[in-house]
Amino acid sequence: MVPGRLVDAGADAVLAASVFHFGALRIGEVKDTLRAAGHPVERLAAQGLVALMFANTPAAIAPWGGAKAVFGTNPIAFACPLPGRDPLVVDLALSKVARGNILAAKQKGENIPRGWALDAHGEPTTDPDAALAGTMLPLGDAKGTPLILMVELLAAGLTGANFAADASSFLDDKGPPPGTGQLIIAFDPEYRWLASAHPSLRYGRILSREPSLSDEALKRIAATLLEEGFDLCTFVSTPQTGGRDRPAKLCEILR
Repeated sequence: MVPGRLVDAGADAVLAASVFHFGALRIGEVKDTLRAAGHPVERLAAQGLVALMFANTPAAIAPWGGAKAVFGTNPIAFACPLPGRDPLVVDLALSKVARGNILAAKQKGENIPRGWALDAHGEPTTDPDAALAGTMLPLGDAKGTPLILMVELLAAGLTGANFAADASSFLDDKGPPPGTGQLIIAFDPEYRWLASAHPSLRYGRILSREPSLSDEALKRIAATLLEEGFDLCTFVSTPQTGGRDRPAKLCEILR
């Protein structure tokens, strides 16, 4: 995934969650491995949002008891803001170990621990070559498979991306781009308080969170305010608005 695209996606999620208190971003037809799912959710948490990310990857894990890879290792990530501290971030793949660990063992000429992977016949193996030709074992054994399926449906089913079984490998250049998918969900943990707050406080907080919002972003905020029956041209300036120019600009944009 191109890092810049993640930054753009994160900015969109901040806007959506700020205005509508909940945002979901679909990112389909991914051409490269995600590398670190924790980065985009951490950026969102730094903006005061709770964020989750789901991604599917090319097939590497078989249904429990099977031998044919159907699911990816499907990384997930979660981040939430903490008062006065860096956000809490969780980032993990749903295989017992990262596939890169098996590749590293192969390059070093070492065996892998039993319980990491199965060979092409669905039998446990310590041979990294046999493991790469076979399947990875899911985190949590049998209980991990339905969790991986859930991520597959969220990351590919909701985004229109390729399911794991239809995606080409991240590990070589054979075939078309993998075209896997990613889903980012963000929401404002303070929504219950904000919902009852005066609009000038609620949207003042939004504008102070992102003082450099584009005119298009401001227009979307303005449209939401109007739907609530709030008169933008008499918007009361508060410390949360980040300056008296904001209400005037919101009013001006709609003219």
